[in-house]
Amino acid sequence: MNEVTVDDVVVRSPRNEEAKWLADGKDYKLGFTRVILLKERSGNRVLPIWVGAGEGDIIAMLLANISVVRPTPWDLTARLLEVGEMKIEKVAVIALRGITYIATMWINAKGKISEVDARPSDAVTLALRAGAPIFVTPEAFAQAGPHVLTVDQEFPELEAIHQNLIAEGRAEPDAAEMEWRSVRSLPRAETPWVKTQA
Repeated sequence: MNEVTVDDVVVRSPRNEEAKWLADGKDYKLGFTRVILLKERSGNRVLPIWVGAGEGDIIAMLLANISVVRPTPWDLTARLLEVGEMKIEKVAVIALRGITYIATMWINAKGKISEVDARPSDAVTLALRAGAPIFVTPEAFAQAGPHVLTVDQEFPELEAIHQNLIAEGRAEPDAAEMEWRSVRSLPRAETPWVKTQA
């Protein structure tokens, strides 16, 4: 398996217009999906995985050391694992079935290792919370084929993939002119439910 890092989380943002991350209501101008970029530690391949805004924003918040005032479902799950004296040994994106990536988590429960099926976004979030390593199998990279990106070419390649998805009817065209941007590069909306960690 290839060890990866969460290189970035990107989103469609209006071109030439300010849009804030974590905004809501009338101030929300971002696309409703995020793309997690998993980069090989020992190579230059990047696996993009499309996820919902909520899942992608939580991962971006972990990368930016931002937390929420009250526990998220992932915080609760991580805490329950701790209370149950269970540890996440590692997680991996193991396959692409149709348009859905499959992940698994290896959980150590008092010396017994069990594999648990998971969505990639949940597995990555819990791995980041627990400091566990993240992997992508060679099979998943191979199955992703032309959707595998290379370092420093993420945004142009993501745009080409996005346009292909629109052409195939698997994504909707943007209502306004949009571009890919790192979630962390956007100004953050002032919300009472998030705080920066020390």
